[in-house]
Amino acid sequence: MTATIPFGRWLQQQRKKLDLTQAELAQQAGCALGTLRNIETGSARPSKQLAARLAMVLGGEQEQVAAIVAFARGTGPAPAVLPAANARHGAPTHLTGMIGRERELAELRGMLLRPDVRLVTLTGPGGTGKTRVAVESIALLESSFPGGVWFVDLAPVSDPALVLAAIAQAVALPRGAGPLLAQLAEALRGDAALLLLDNFEQVVDGGADVAALLGACPRLKALTTSRIALGLMGEHELPIPPLGLPDRARLPPLPQLTQYEAIRLFRARARAARPSFEITAENAAAVAEICYQLDGLPLAIELAAARIKLFPPQALLAKLDRRLAFLTGGRDRPSRQQTIRSTIEWSYRLLAPDERRMFQKIGVFSGGATLDMIAEVCAEPQAQVDAIVFALVSHSLLYVLPPRSDSPEINPRIGMLETIREFALERLDAGDESAPTRRRHARAYAAMVRQGQPQLLGPEQAAWLRRLNIEHDNIRVALAWLLRDDAAQALAMAGELADFWKVRSLFEEGRRWLDAALEASVALPLDRTRIHALHGALMMAVDQADVPRATDLAEQHVAAARALGDPRYLAESLAEMAQLAYTVGRLDRAEELFREALADFRALGNRERVANMLLNIGRIVGVHRCDAAVATPLLSESLAIYEQIGYPLGVAMASLCLASTAIHTGDIAQVQRLGRQALGLAWELGNQVQIAFNLTTQAVVSIHAGDPAQAARFYAAAEAIFSAVAMPLSPSEQATHDRWRAEVVAALDGRQAAAAWAEGGSAPLAQIVAEALGHSQQRTARG
Repeated sequence: MTATIPFGRWLQQQRKKLDLTQAELAQQAGCALGTLRNIETGSARPSKQLAARLAMVLGGEQEQVAAIVAFARGTGPAPAVLPAANARHGAPTHLTGMIGRERELAELRGMLLRPDVRLVTLTGPGGTGKTRVAVESIALLESSFPGGVWFVDLAPVSDPALVLAAIAQAVALPRGAGPLLAQLAEALRGDAALLLLDNFEQVVDGGADVAALLGACPRLKALTTSRIALGLMGEHELPIPPLGLPDRARLPPLPQLTQYEAIRLFRARARAARPSFEITAENAAAVAEICYQLDGLPLAIELAAARIKLFPPQALLAKLDRRLAFLTGGRDRPSRQQTIRSTIEWSYRLLAPDERRMFQKIGVFSGGATLDMIAEVCAEPQAQVDAIVFALVSHSLLYVLPPRSDSPEINPRIGMLETIREFALERLDAGDESAPTRRRHARAYAAMVRQGQPQLLGPEQAAWLRRLNIEHDNIRVALAWLLRDDAAQALAMAGELADFWKVRSLFEEGRRWLDAALEASVALPLDRTRIHALHGALMMAVDQADVPRATDLAEQHVAAARALGDPRYLAESLAEMAQLAYTVGRLDRAEELFREALADFRALGNRERVANMLLNIGRIVGVHRCDAAVATPLLSESLAIYEQIGYPLGVAMASLCLASTAIHTGDIAQVQRLGRQALGLAWELGNQVQIAFNLTTQAVVSIHAGDPAQAARFYAAAEAIFSAVAMPLSPSEQATHDRWRAEVVAALDGRQAAAAWAEGGSAPLAQIVAEALGHSQQRTARG
């Protein structure tokens, strides 16, 4: 019978079952009385929106609304069981325990218990666990709301006009006459009560009805979860960020690593899939990187951890280059959360067309961008960019990056989670704006690098190192595009970045980019752009003691310099051959070549290179041959030139060599003073190699001060840096390092040495540097 009953007759039966007149049903559903009469007689069919409102008013369960709409529109059968007045809706239960979020739960509890807070909205991108936090909080707060705690799932509701109907359904409001708002206000006006309104983002315009209901019920509060703030007066927003992650560049020891929320969640969900799973020293780095690549998003981490049944962490990590396609599952979840792609798609559908277009273009940025750079790359007016970026931040698809301590930038920097960025790029690449947008992005950052390159050898060095470091992810994206799109521009950009990579001790990365650019541009005519890139590649190969590659590049570099008749690059070739001789332990040959290069650079009037040659000769004579009388004047002249031209890294290097030379004279106070000066500059510049060498020098100070444990910490931190940057010590440097290291080991018993080395190798580098600079001692002295 139900299979053939017309919708109009079915609607009439339901109305009468609830003892509603046609006028009352029409008023609550928001339609004209004549329209309802026509529907019941079968002479008219309701729109999808009206059918949904009728279903809600009649008490249809959330999951039945779609079926009732299909029945009303003639595309589905009548419901097998006619819906009746709904019972109280409770919050969903979870089969797994909650991991972390102690801070957010405490903050939320405090907000909801404040008398002046009536409306709290949990915001954040899809997959951060807003609903889970909200549900956990009401379990803790139920006793504080004797009037009831009601869970209202708004995910199936697409019409803002149905928000009150959904609330009425959740609280099992008896059907009565009069406006629904007045009926709800009457029902909820008693004891203190709380509404948890979940998934508000697609009906955000219904917030006004919630505000009206709160205004009519002085003891009622509302907690909403939404990817968009409601924008109501009196609303208190609490962002739910991704889970906490450790320092990616310097992972803590295993016991501390497994205390981070994201790592804890991965381990718990992986064990659910494979009970024998453990995070070990062998797979810990892969697990941490998985959590990083998934932005600390709980949903993404849970979907990935479930795959541990098939893929060990290292293999799982390799699959994440296409995370949107890979991360699926969770059949017990709502459909919008069964894949990462559908979770993001849910937010994307809520955007206006111009917001979608801008969202796609912003996907080309990696690591964030300033608003003016977004306007340049997206080729849109600044005012329009500012407005749309604000909207996208409100939708939790973009976020404002926290200010960086190493940047004086006062304008906001806008970021996008990598998981969301992959979705944005998919959409961008599916249209016709991908190539123009990527080309503008590449050229904008190539121009930035071109502007900054000359500044890396002068007084603005520190500022430009910070700027390029902040934009390094965008620079990588730009280089990758140019290698495919414009080989000449890629070669120029890579050559201009060589000094940046060298100063930042990024030898491996710099070599990869330079080698790729040289290979991609091999058919181009020889010019100064190519010889500049060859010089950069040569520097990197020498620094890593890659003798075969350095020799080959040196031959190419000399040939190119001679072909162009450029004496400066001939002198540079000589200097790099000297550096290579030093690197392999041929100190006499190195000194001879450095002195030849010194004469050439003096003739050219290149003071920076003169200072560098003096420094290298002084290092050989003073640090390795222990002849302070000869070395000190050379190093002092080098330091004076660097100070005059305002080159911070040069000042740091010359100061370090003077400090190391003073070790042989026994002037430990001078070692400490000059060494700390050098270390402070190296830390400011982010030069890892110089930081490491300075820590070994300060370790000698610690040995003489009778603190071998501190010396061991400094040595361990230095050795971790040398390993991370893949820069081998020269034979002479290694011999000096081993000699001083042996003194430390001899002063400690085995257990003390092991403990100190473990602490120095795992402690945050900032902590070790502060200790070496004496800051920690100053804090202790102040009590």
